[in-house]
Amino acid sequence: MGVGGVVYIKQMGVPGKPPPRVGKRSLLWRYDTNIFPELIDPVIQVTTWKAGTFEDQPMFLDVFDCYDNPEPSYRNPRMLENACKEGDGFLLVYSVDSRQSLDAIQTFLDEISQWRDGAEGGRGMPPLVVVGNKCDLKGGEREVSFRDGQQVADKLGAGFFEVSAKEGVNVREPYEEVARRVLTRRWHPTATQPSRSAASNVKSKRYSSMKCLIA
Repeated sequence: MGVGGVVYIKQMGVPGKPPPRVGKRSLLWRYDTNIFPELIDPVIQVTTWKAGTFEDQPMFLDVFDCYDNPEPSYRNPRMLENACKEGDGFLLVYSVDSRQSLDAIQTFLDEISQWRDGAEGGRGMPPLVVVGNKCDLKGGEREVSFRDGQQVADKLGAGFFEVSAKEGVNVREPYEEVARRVLTRRWHPTATQPSRSAASNVKSKRYSSMKCLIA
């Protein structure tokens, strides 16, 4: 659709039984509706389509939560494979009260790399943003500090945000940042990254649609 194709943000569950509930779908629901869901089906697929601007040009952000349930009866390997191959940008979401969820980021990266390297022509690693959800929790409830999350993101060359889906803190910023990184790479492959505010302002020339996948 126009210049630049589509940007996917991918979401998938943390391996293990029971998996930590990091709040990925709640975060996406809050982003889409500005409402925090008190109850959400644990196997529901959450998607949204947002219009915005980048460098004063219209863009479209297609966000897809690819939930990788550890229960065999719910797994959909083909969906996960397609998401990893087609994603233009990825949010890697963990919860600040779960060290396991932060450690699982490497598992996400291994799966993304495996499928993308195996795709026709090889797509390489896409732009990444690491997101620590539940930043509203008190210090004693945390297992992951801000510094811990930042260090992981820095090693990956990724953006980093702490957010709270429940309180509505920094909800838009990770989505805008991954869109900014994708479009900067697409339109200005040799340029430095622009300011974080460049991909903000939802409104409806050069059109670009993006599919963003949240892990």
